[in-house]
Amino acid sequence: MTWANCKSERANGGRFNIYASCDGLFHFEREQVDSFNSISEEITLATILPETPVYAGEHVATLKIIPFYVDGNCVDKAEDFLRSMSVAVMPWRSDLKIELIQSYNETITRKAQEKAHQIQSNRIRFYGMSDLPHSLVRHDVGAIANEIRGASSRGVDVLMVLGASAICDRQDIVPAALNSAGGDVTYFGMPVDPGNLMMVGCLGEMVMIGMPGCVRSPALNGLDLVLDRLIAGLKISSSDIQRMGVGGLLRSQPNRVVRQEANPSLLDLSA
Repeated sequence: MTWANCKSERANGGRFNIYASCDGLFHFEREQVDSFNSISEEITLATILPETPVYAGEHVATLKIIPFYVDGNCVDKAEDFLRSMSVAVMPWRSDLKIELIQSYNETITRKAQEKAHQIQSNRIRFYGMSDLPHSLVRHDVGAIANEIRGASSRGVDVLMVLGASAICDRQDIVPAALNSAGGDVTYFGMPVDPGNLMMVGCLGEMVMIGMPGCVRSPALNGLDLVLDRLIAGLKISSSDIQRMGVGGLLRSQPNRVVRQEANPSLLDLSA
């Protein structure tokens, strides 16, 4: 059984618990687990939800033998299927270059912008990052476009743009600035609340996120779901965003807290 960046205790009482061996995103396709569980009612696999951020040592899955005896053919099928599965804890890429641009107009104060910068800095600390370069620019297509081009030329991987006002549609100032800079809007809007006024686009290799106003709060929102994928080294496509609707109602979810825990002594399943 080979799952990347996963470890386990020895089997006990027919139960095989699996744990993350590093901080990161627990990534797999739900259909794989559904297919595994259709092999037999006698052998079951339970996991946490796909695309869930985890800490090293966190319990992510359990393989359980239900009866006292299982036919050898059934065991062989289950073992073959487990070996074919693609399951991994994708470690956070703390080496990525992330920057923040905030635009201003007469309605937003410097104090509000300083607070927003601090909240985004705290947000990326969750991924092991300590630095978030920050610039202020007029809420104007040309001014924002210049900043976008500058970030791309500096080799920024992920550019977050927090406009003075929320993005209303693809013709609004922030997406228009990306287009003016030579980039493309990949998707606008997402089936996540809070965070549905989110824009994702790109300029060359740089991903740009047009942020909704809810990111001024530290509460979990759509930005966190997008950053999870990007900082785990995964792409963010239209279909990825569309699939965020299940579990996308985040109002009852707690804020994320950065913490450090000692790893338990476990067996490595990655090799």
